[in-house]
Amino acid sequence: MSMPSIRQRFAKNLLKRPDMTGIGKSAFRSKGYTFPSHSQMNQFSKFGIVYDVDPGIRDLVIDINHAGYSTGGSCQGHIKGQSGFITINLNKREIPHKILVGLNQYFTEFGYSKKPANVQEIKEILKKHGLIFIKYVPPCFTKDSKGSVRLHHAFLFRPVIDKMMERK
Repeated sequence: MSMPSIRQRFAKNLLKRPDMTGIGKSAFRSKGYTFPSHSQMNQFSKFGIVYDVDPGIRDLVIDINHAGYSTGGSCQGHIKGQSGFITINLNKREIPHKILVGLNQYFTEFGYSKKPANVQEIKEILKKHGLIFIKYVPPCFTKDSKGSVRLHHAFLFRPVIDKMMERK
């Protein structure tokens, strides 16, 4: 049996996701989209990462997962003036017990990190990939001033400019 093309493998992975209702509007449908390599998709599969990670930060996402952190959302920064970001799922030890009990289903679905977040280690991984760190946003288990609850760590960095963005 022959190996599926990169495009076929990518599409098959996305169709498995229940949250891909807007699939027709995704960036990967645009001309010139850079699909992940089979090697990158193998790493995504190993760590349970969905294949539609932005091209400019794929290796960063792989390295962060390889370091023992489970990543959530990420963006290389596409809108002028917007920073790129990556979110790190919490480790069970980082979650207060009373919250863990109430949100166990949420964390089971999105995955825990193998270890608690080490901000300095993650900054070093960003630096290794040539990204300029801007801000760390810690988790928040009660509503903050904006009424938000953040069940992850967020790391913001200067946007990654790729060929698709340069054409716009």
